[in-house]
Amino acid sequence: MQQTKPSTAIAGSVLIFCSLAALLFMTHHPTLGDPGYKNLSAEIAAEAGVNSFVHGAMIVFVLGFYFGISQLAHSLGAANAAVNAGMIAFATATVMMVGAPLASGFIISGLAERLADDAEQLRAQIVFAGTVNQVLAKGGSAFYGAGIFLMSVALLKPTGLTNLIAMFGLVAGPVIAISVLSGRVALSVAGMTAVIALMGAWFVFVGVQMIRGKV
Repeated sequence: MQQTKPSTAIAGSVLIFCSLAALLFMTHHPTLGDPGYKNLSAEIAAEAGVNSFVHGAMIVFVLGFYFGISQLAHSLGAANAAVNAGMIAFATATVMMVGAPLASGFIISGLAERLADDAEQLRAQIVFAGTVNQVLAKGGSAFYGAGIFLMSVALLKPTGLTNLIAMFGLVAGPVIAISVLSGRVALSVAGMTAVIALMGAWFVFVGVQMIRGKV
């Protein structure tokens, strides 16, 4: 019987927790009203606390994903080309997915505070920050999809549950990347929740196998 390393089990638990928590937090994601709303700065200020908390938590979960996947990569072996390529994809996704909530969760709140008396400039800056958020979220989601696909290649085995998880990842990864890059899935709150649900399912499955000592 294969013995589970404590570090691998911990990393698997982190993957599971962060996946489920990220999905839960997305259901509480604040939504900004119409940028033409005359009291836009007041609306942003009213939700600043929740906005910062939710987006700050999402950053922590993104870092948790990377921690868990890094341990998975260590278990699979650094000599595996698919693992190395997958880690490049996950590292890129992590940087982008930290930047996206920074833009929408903290920069927009800061702009609302600084430009409270200049509604026209505030609207323009919010549109810019929102564009940055969308570009980073789209790129991050695509790289997450690529990373899931590549790690699934490394996870492939002749038989067993791990092989089924790998095959799921071989489908889920490209679906995430293609859906987002093609624009078929718009990264609104609902769209991002769907992306997190799909990639989170793979993270949870992998996390369970890590806890069981199967990877």
